[in-house]
Amino acid sequence: AERYCITAMKAQMYGTIPCVIPTMALQDTVQFGKKVLKEEYLSSIIQMLDDSEGREATRKEMINGVKYNTWTDTVAKWRQLIG
Repeated sequence: AERYCITAMKAQMYGTIPCVIPTMALQDTVQFGKKVLKEEYLSSIIQMLDDSEGREATRKEMINGVKYNTWTDTVAKWRQLIG
């Protein structure tokens, strides 16, 4: 069970809006986009594809927000907690 998904973080950093079923590391690593149930997955992707304005707004917010939450930042936070 992963606790950190590098692929999901990089995807968000480079502008790919995730639509995921939130299991394992995806629960914590995916900060933007959509977290949906398995039954909602396909319809959620179609909604995202149909909403170009919403996609662009999310993309701008996501790229700026994720830049400051990299693996290096996570390690620094862990070091602070551990002491």
